[in-house]
Amino acid sequence: MFKAILLLVSALLFALGILPPREKAKESSSTKVYRGQQFEYVVRSFAYICCVFVLALICNAAVLLLQDAPHTPIATGISHTLCPSAHSLVNTTSPLALHSFSSSKLFHGLHPRFVAGLAFVWAGALLRLWSYHTLGELFTFEVVVKSDHRLITSGPYAHVRHPAYTGIALLLLGVQLIQFGSGGYVSACHSAGGSAAMWVARSWQLASAYVLVSLSRRCRVEDGELARKFGDAWVEYAEAVPYKLIPLVL
Repeated sequence: MFKAILLLVSALLFALGILPPREKAKESSSTKVYRGQQFEYVVRSFAYICCVFVLALICNAAVLLLQDAPHTPIATGISHTLCPSAHSLVNTTSPLALHSFSSSKLFHGLHPRFVAGLAFVWAGALLRLWSYHTLGELFTFEVVVKSDHRLITSGPYAHVRHPAYTGIALLLLGVQLIQFGSGGYVSACHSAGGSAAMWVARSWQLASAYVLVSLSRRCRVEDGELARKFGDAWVEYAEAVPYKLIPLVL
């Protein structure tokens, strides 16, 4: 039950941290939207696709709750659908065999890798939400400089210049650790799929790498745009906050 609650909270936080908080920014005479890399055209689509892992977190929690519930035919059938590898490993759908499998640490244990992933997801989501709140209407999924743009230096921006991107990195790493590590939903429940599960894992890793490289370029672009917009004020800010993503590191 406790692990299921942690997973459901993580699903909610991941969704809040990954989904766009407002509508897409539109180009106008007073708003300049950066389109200098392919990522800018797919950033919102990627955010919505990532929500498949929100579903995976919910499915993981559902499997745990079903395993703790009375083993009725309906519950067993749903559990079999959500976690086919459990039944494949015990080679039966009998309640007794499934109970033996579900009682193992594979599902109920809080593996260090899982706990680390949980911490990253929570920290990343909260950092993103803090960034949303601090920037207010200035926060967009697009790189935008408005005619009435303001230089924000408070909240998380008093510590690093691009905290929302740090949050994204934490979210992506957290999902990797939770879903594909020891006891993770994809690893534990879909290992019987073999190559399919491996394909999902590799696709997620490649997509995450693509996002992080694109965001690294965004950091340079945003710094350049803000420097042109605010001049000496931005130079003073950059000197006071020299780190882009991680205090004292990067």
